[in-house]
Amino acid sequence: MEQTPSERLQEELDHIERILLGLGCILESVDEVNREIRSWQRSLCSNESPEIIRERKEALMRSLIAAGDECDSFSRLVVRMERIF
Repeated sequence: MEQTPSERLQEELDHIERILLGLGCILESVDEVNREIRSWQRSLCSNESPEIIRERKEALMRSLIAAGDECDSFSRLVVRMERIF
């Protein structure tokens, strides 16, 4: 059964919404990375203990990995959307 123009438009809008949600997740991940960078920098500048500095660095690395995962997920979503259209 062929889609009506209205159904096709709704499907395209749904795909665009998913892409925008994916971009929102990436932006949140980038914000988290920025917060962790600032936290790590403050630790370095305030001469905190090596243990605290290491914990902050580990938190930064986790947020970088999470941001990378979000970007990978987004890339896969965009590729799927390209195939559909």
